Formats: sequence, structure tokens, C-alpha cells
Amino acid sequence: MNAEAHDGGPGYASPEVARHQPPERFVYVASLYEGTGIDRPDFIAVVDVDPESATYGQIVNRTEMPNVGDELHHFGWNACSSACHSQLQRDTMIVPGLRSSRIHIIDVSDPRAPRIKDVIEGEEIKEKLGLSAPHTVHCMPGDIVTISMLGDADGNAPGGFAVLDARDFSIAERWERDAGGIEFMYDFWYQPRQNALVTSEWGAPNTFKDGFNPADVAVQMHIYLFLASRHPDAARSLCDALRPRMEDDRIWVYYEVAPFIPRLREVDLALRGCAVRVPERRLRGQPAGQVPYLELAELRRRLLMKEDGAAARDSLRVLLARLARDGFAAIERQPPLVYHNDLTATPPHFHWSADIGYALWLRSYVETQRRSGQSAPRAGAGR
Repeated sequence: MNAEAHDGGPGYASPEVARHQPPERFVYVASLYEGTGIDRPDFIAVVDVDPESATYGQIVNRTEMPNVGDELHHFGWNACSSACHSQLQRDTMIVPGLRSSRIHIIDVSDPRAPRIKDVIEGEEIKEKLGLSAPHTVHCMPGDIVTISMLGDADGNAPGGFAVLDARDFSIAERWERDAGGIEFMYDFWYQPRQNALVTSEWGAPNTFKDGFNPADVAVQMHIYLFLASRHPDAARSLCDALRPRMEDDRIWVYYEVAPFIPRLREVDLALRGCAVRVPERRLRGQPAGQVPYLELAELRRRLLMKEDGAAARDSLRVLLARLARDGFAAIERQPPLVYHNDLTATPPHFHWSADIGYALWLRSYVETQRRSGQSAPRAGAGR
């Protein structure tokens, strides 16, 4: 870290000025135990990056958080070049916990040995600002630190921006006066000379915080397809394990009420040597408009597996014509339900995709044409 200031401030007036400064001697890395099964606090690792140092490239210190379960993510400074006219010193890191909603204030006046000087508890932020899940930290003009917050106090959308006073790190306010239709929050950056700030989107914390479940049936199907072309023995072992478990409720995580993708993948697995079928009970009680897509997946399977291929082809043509009627109105009105989050999460989230509906229609049409001895139209034909 280089703490030399420009005109008494914490940063540099331009990239050109910054280029001529001494290089950093230490860098700081968020290091996580959260999610590993190890019951220890996350920490900030101090890495020596001075090529002349005897400990170059090594972790020379660890600043451990006071609690377990933070899930450290992005972090930032109390002052920086984007607010270079401040009289503050760049000597404090603001380190949020994405899962805990805590914000750690870390003193780096000794760059080699940072120390925690304060912790803002997540409950205080929720109570004062109605926000949770701090993500991206940036200093801003006016001696403030602004933090994008992915969720409201309950972990749902929309989130917003929390503002800390960069002088004493008290909670100041919400940065936005009006959300203006923002649905989700994620990263952000700003251009002070243009008086503009740009944000991107991710999602509400409750929809992603419990992460990826590799036991899910469709995840296992996709892994099988990967292994089948690269590690056939491992693929066979996976198929042997998956086949008897298709009835097991524990593997129906993201597709419990959305069996379309597993149904669609049946033929892909069968053609690569793994005959598994979606249990019939999973196909009953579907949301409105989903039956045609399940029928389409089954007819494709019969066509490609040459099970009563002529009848499957004719039935497929009828179904494709029905879906294409009135400018594909059925797909636009009720697209395929592709997956949902873990239904134990709050709130549940369902992902529908008309694009997948159109792509599946086109692929099925081409396959039907080829198996009837007709050529599929060339790209651009009929324009």
C-alpha cells in the first residue's frame, strides 16, 4: 500500500500521476472458511508483493474476523483517488460480510498488520436502512463510503445503497432517494465529472445464498453428459448411481415442480448409454401450459430413439404446428418452466424462458424434417 497523498489528499488526480508512484508493498485478499465446513472465521490475508523482500509472495499476516459465517466478498477504502480532494488519509478498509451483513472497519495504518477497530452489525443496518447483504464498496466525494446492498432487511429484492460517513464510519443514510424501478442490485461504479453512477444486477440474497446443490437430478444428468465423452468409466458409475435414485425426492431440488429439463435430457443420456426416465408422478400436476413441452420432449425421445419413429414424427409435426399457431402465441404466453430455486428458500423463484421454447421448437422441426427425408430450410430462406 502506498499512502502518499496528492495535494494532501488520499489519492491521485489522474492515472498518469498514479503511474509515477512507488508500487504497492502489500496486497489484501479476502479468505473464506464460510461454506467449507470448517467452523472458523474468515480472514484478510496480507500478502507481501515487494520483490526485494525476503517474504515476497508469502502471506505475512492474517486479520481474522471476530465472528464465524461472514462470507467476505468485495471490500474497499475509506478514501481513494476518485475522491482525491478529501483531506482524509487512505488508512481504513471497509470489509463487508455478504452473508452476515456485518461491515468490518479495519485499520491499515500499519500496512503489514491490519487490525479491526469496529464492526457494524447486520441487525443495525437492517434496522436503520432496511437493507442487507453488502456487496461492493466505493469511496465517494463528500467524505462518504457507499456500499451496494443486494437485499432488503428480509433478504428479498430490491436492495439499495448504504452510505457510511468516512470520517467516523457511522451509518449515515441510504444513497438513493427513489429506487426508480430498480429490481436487483450488484456492482456499481461512478464518474464524478459526469455526475453519473451505473449499476448492474444479480439477484435477491434469498434466491442464491444457499448456493449450488450438486445432488440435483438435472445437474447429475449434465455431469454425465460431460463425463461420457471424456471419462466413460466415471460416466458409467454415475449412471449406475443415478438410475435407482430417480424416485428419490432428495435429488429433485431445482426441478421438483419443473421436470421439463430432466425430461428433455432423457434422450441425450440414452443416446450415450444411460437409460433413465423421469418418474411419471413428476409429470402430473404441472403448471398451466407445461404439458405441450413435456409431450414435445417425449416425442423427440421416441423419434431419436427410433421407437415407433413414424408415429412420433407425425405427432411431433402436429404439436409443432399447434405451438407455432398465431405467431407462436402459445410459447410467448406460457413459455417453458425451466427451473426454480430450492423451494425451501424465501421467496421461491421460478425461471421461465420463451427463448428456450423457440430454440426447442426449431431444433425439433429440423429433426422432424431430416427424418422425413426433407431438407431443413437454409438460414435466411424465405425472407
